[in-house]
Amino acid sequence: MKKKVLIGSGIALLLIIIIVLIVGLFKDNNVNNGKINITIKALDNLKISSDAVNYDNVIDNEKLDVSSSVYKNRNQLPNVLYRMSSIGSITDGNLDIFYETVDSEKKDYFLSSEKQKDEKCNNDACNNHYIVYDLFFSTDMPETIALSPNSYVKQKDDNGMENAIRVGFIVEGTTNSKDLNDVYNLGAGIKTIIWEPNKDIHTKEAINFTKDIYDEDLEDEELYYRGINSNFNKINIKDVKDSSKFSNVSSTIRTEKEIEEKQNLFTIQQGFTKVKVYIWFEGGDRDSLFETKVSNLDINLEFMKA
Repeated sequence: MKKKVLIGSGIALLLIIIIVLIVGLFKDNNVNNGKINITIKALDNLKISSDAVNYDNVIDNEKLDVSSSVYKNRNQLPNVLYRMSSIGSITDGNLDIFYETVDSEKKDYFLSSEKQKDEKCNNDACNNHYIVYDLFFSTDMPETIALSPNSYVKQKDDNGMENAIRVGFIVEGTTNSKDLNDVYNLGAGIKTIIWEPNKDIHTKEAINFTKDIYDEDLEDEELYYRGINSNFNKINIKDVKDSSKFSNVSSTIRTEKEIEEKQNLFTIQQGFTKVKVYIWFEGGDRDSLFETKVSNLDINLEFMKA
């Protein structure tokens, strides 16, 4: 009888182990194979478009995946964001953004970076590490565009990585020409408006991590972070504060998880305005820990008149 009980207990334990492994595997796959849902809305009769042809008040992932037969866009819509960093500088109308890797050697951590280039891709076929897409605004008079309090960045897993997301807006210019090529070729952006959402939310893991690795208190008000400004190979994380390869970055707009009032973004002129939007997982944010990637995000951008 005792032997049967032991066998039964062993089988039960084995089943529990198998279930735990399956659940863990499913969770990992769920994170790795998740989606990033983007919803863009326009209030106050604002007219927005993903192709400068069809203007509407709601745009989603499907509409952002503009065919190259319409125009030669470089919209990137991956399902996973990898560790990136940017100080907001611009070259030829495009954000200077760097792919960041972290290597550990004994008790030290080393960072390396490589500048990226926007290339059109979508979903699982996308090997690029961040999101970028073009938006077009049409207006009969100058307007100041604001981000409504309904805007947010959330992660379905709720593991804190949404707190390290950045959204950048680059106004590429305005034209009154009705020639679509003139609208598409706008690319004179010189400033990145960086939105940092969820500034007031930190996980216990992030708080402890920041104390252990950087000897900093994450709950103190962070006025800036160190963003990457050039390529480099293996810089000790202890040297980041003094390295010329990094620059202090103060986000243009920093909001709490619950946004209480609209946030002014940029001004558009009469005619057709092109705005390039970047979304990335900022490695310089302490909430990023040493995670290499993030998915399962819901990103809601709601524009309104200021």
